[in-house]
Amino acid sequence: MRSTETNSYVGALEVASRRSPNSIALELLNCVEEKEEATKWDLIKILGNETQFRIWITEFFMREKVVIERRDGGHYYCTKTGRGELFHNTAEEI
Repeated sequence: MRSTETNSYVGALEVASRRSPNSIALELLNCVEEKEEATKWDLIKILGNETQFRIWITEFFMREKVVIERRDGGHYYCTKTGRGELFHNTAEEI
């Protein structure tokens, strides 16, 4: 996977640009695909914090049925749905 992050320079400081929503979505879906069942922690490592997990996974991916969640005790696992597979293929083409 190629990185879509670029760095710019302001004065003598290097400033990392923000990731695009498309690149974030691809990172999440690639993680779920590679692991077949990504843990909540796997996805938080990509997103940075639990608030972003809630926004991206709970309020977007789950609501739109891109992924489904399975709970096993205190552990959370996400897998892609058929809709998630279609979304992933489309996002890769962009």
